[in-house]
Amino acid sequence: MSMQDLVNKPVSAFVVAVGSISDGDNLELAGTAFLIGKRGFMLTAAHVSEVLNTKATPIAVFLDTTGAPSFARIIDCECHPTEDVAVLKLQDGEWGSIHELSPTRQFGSVEVMMWAYPENVAKERQCAVPRHHPEATMVRPDLVYFQGYIRRRIDRELPVRIFRGSAFYEVSHIAGECASGAPVTIRAPSQLWGVIGVYVGEQTSDGRREIGFVARSDAFLDWAPAILGNAVSAERPTHG
Repeated sequence: MSMQDLVNKPVSAFVVAVGSISDGDNLELAGTAFLIGKRGFMLTAAHVSEVLNTKATPIAVFLDTTGAPSFARIIDCECHPTEDVAVLKLQDGEWGSIHELSPTRQFGSVEVMMWAYPENVAKERQCAVPRHHPEATMVRPDLVYFQGYIRRRIDRELPVRIFRGSAFYEVSHIAGECASGAPVTIRAPSQLWGVIGVYVGEQTSDGRREIGFVARSDAFLDWAPAILGNAVSAERPTHG
């Protein structure tokens, strides 16, 4: 059974591309985010949220089963004080989630999965935006699946300035620009969509092996953003 078969909606109803519409109504991607709970809140990487804060009209892009996009405005955000994680708030609507943050610390060799919206894939083709932007075209986000394994758990700051925090997983797969903010999950009998962390980026230079980094969920489970009103771990899945 594929993961899509677990719910009546596609994965793209719960894992979304985030960006902005500006400069002639063109879509500019910033990253990936995923819904938690049923009140229209999403998690993403803090550095993605900071990019959105500089834009006039931050939005989330939802894809239906045909790949056609629809948009929801992002109306608020809050970053974690130390980790590379942020909460985004969507405009009022009917929202749901398939994600549950896992409190369990994982170790090397654990297999992980991820859905994200890499920028290089989004630029492969363009499509027209909806009727409220009839004259514009935009890059088309496409949801991409990644699978790999945890190489090691890290309990210290990284020598890469963009990755703030001190609790990471180093993973075997990389996803590229605009995948930051994606949920990294494990498959287990009790939590098929157990989120062990948020993908924050990769290291590909200096002749080192290409590796990805994940902000660990056990480091921010108890975080209670003011805009959320409770700990992020209290937001429960509504599907799955």
